[in-house]
Amino acid sequence: MHKKAALSALVVATLAVFLPTLDTSVSRVVRSPNETQGAGGVTPERVSVEKRPPPPGRVVLVVIDGVRWQDVFTGVDPDLAKTYLLPPREVVGPEVLVPNLHRLSTSDGLAYGMPGSGEAMFASGPNYVSQPGYIEIFSERRPTGCLSNDCPKTTEPTFVDDIAAATNGSAAVVSSWEVIGRAAALSPAKLVTSTGQGRGENQGELRVDEKATKNLEFGRIAASWPGHGEYRPDKYTREIALAYLEHRHPQFMFLGLGDTDEYAHLGDYRGYLRALHEADATIGRLLETLDRMGDDGRHTTVLVTTDHGRERAFVSHGGVAPESSRVWMIAGGNVRPDGPVALPEPAHLYDVGPTVRRLMGLPQGPGEGRALVDPRHGDPTTTALADGTGALRAD
Repeated sequence: MHKKAALSALVVATLAVFLPTLDTSVSRVVRSPNETQGAGGVTPERVSVEKRPPPPGRVVLVVIDGVRWQDVFTGVDPDLAKTYLLPPREVVGPEVLVPNLHRLSTSDGLAYGMPGSGEAMFASGPNYVSQPGYIEIFSERRPTGCLSNDCPKTTEPTFVDDIAAATNGSAAVVSSWEVIGRAAALSPAKLVTSTGQGRGENQGELRVDEKATKNLEFGRIAASWPGHGEYRPDKYTREIALAYLEHRHPQFMFLGLGDTDEYAHLGDYRGYLRALHEADATIGRLLETLDRMGDDGRHTTVLVTTDHGRERAFVSHGGVAPESSRVWMIAGGNVRPDGPVALPEPAHLYDVGPTVRRLMGLPQGPGEGRALVDPRHGDPTTTALADGTGALRAD
């Protein structure tokens, strides 16, 4: 089967009907000069100049760094538990380890790459490390120009740039790892970003309440453990993102959590499992936040994935461990509860961006149908949406 069929299945399971082309004349927000400041800036004025219909869909994309499909779909690994001296009571299934992701993947949402349900989902590589994985997600193509975590900032617009342009800046990128800022957008000044301890643009927008402000400030000065450098621990990142989501209702938000990968590289299996359990709790809180957001929340789709997998020995990943290429994706919120999706062909991280575009009613990237002439690109096909099987829930 042609690659187009795999991409079709990925989108069929996420969408119910053709989404109308986005009317880019949405409600315009004028930012004050203070908004261009960092975390120390004053909360800017938000002046509504004209009110127009918003895009037809909203998306929150969550990436939990370096999480194995085995842990998400089968729970704690008994062999690794034995290796790392975990007691039998800690060897639990996914319904205990990741109860929210388990519920979404089996009954309340959709799951891609679940073992025993069609083809798998992969990072393209050839080096399965983080920055190439994030570049693949944001650029919607194979990261052929980046093979490490030391690649320069993107020189081309990403789907996040296109969303920011189409929504007059109603887009945010909040992540624990500062390097994500180099991959997410060519023009971050046109959206709200907070990556790592202090990097970002328009961070005054994130000071939506006292709690969010404190987490921004503490996150700037806190120890980077379990990471290093300018890494901001997930406990600060999640609070900033959830507060912004509830107060500002962005059309698109990216949330990058990284404690899982950091603990794994330390060889701390228990710490990795605890970080995964906490990331799952964040997904639960995110869904609760959407429930409180009325129609905006009800029309929001949540996509959860990872940037790469891990080697069988758990600690590392990369080109030397081809098994770390395998990833997964789970969808919740505004989706029909169809459970595992049987992909007829392998899917890839470069399919995530086109899927976000389609969910939001945005045009595809430059060159609709580009996957036909350049297989490095993801490209969901509209013909796949004819029957609307297993997608957006009915109102």
